Amino acid sequence: MPPVLNRRDLQFQLFEVLDTAALPARPRFASQTRADYEAVLALAAEVAERFFAPHAREADEHEPVVREGRVVLPAAAARAMQAFREAGFFSAHHDEEFGGLALPWVVTQAAMAHFQAANLAWSGYPFLTIGNANLQRQFASPEQQRRYLQPLLEGRWFGTMALSEPQAGSGLADIATTATPGATAPTPSTAPRCGFPAASTNSPRTSCIWCWPVWLGARRACAASACFWCRATA
Repeated sequence: MPPVLNRRDLQFQLFEVLDTAALPARPRFASQTRADYEAVLALAAEVAERFFAPHAREADEHEPVVREGRVVLPAAAARAMQAFREAGFFSAHHDEEFGGLALPWVVTQAAMAHFQAANLAWSGYPFLTIGNANLQRQFASPEQQRRYLQPLLEGRWFGTMALSEPQAGSGLADIATTATPGATAPTPSTAPRCGFPAASTNSPRTSCIWCWPVWLGARRACAASACFWCRATA
């Protein structure tokens, strides 16, 4: 299979335009080298081209379906997520104490470009999980991080974005839902809700990023989400 990305173009952007090779001069990245970054990109390309790209059409033709209360995906999706997890990409940019490599964000994003180019549908699962974990790492308490963050970084749980409204879609400026911190939980508006595709994935546990920035530890920050967080605390 041909490469999903032009690797020379990617290297040009990273090392000639953005001067990523200079990052090891900073204390946080002092133990890293350009060779390390190129090895990460090579691994991303290998995993993307072996486990994601061959099933891009299948992902489009066989959308997730609900069977007996569970969302079912093609079997190859599980193998793709397993390969992504074993390669360490869920936690690559996090500190070593969280199982990561403390890679620069620009490098991890370049690595993600391979997966998005190979299979945009399935790359959405790690994309949302990584975003969810980033938010929790920034705002969650140590106890919340212990309970929710680590399973996301290990790729055992998925994160999701369960905030779409029928009239808004991905137009976040059009979302009508608001939440006000209260004594026990935020009070959502009565805006109509629709589930986001990853909200009920075949992963048995997900947590919704809508809840976290509003009031950490709250329940039902979204009015009608199917995500694990709301189900577990409702």
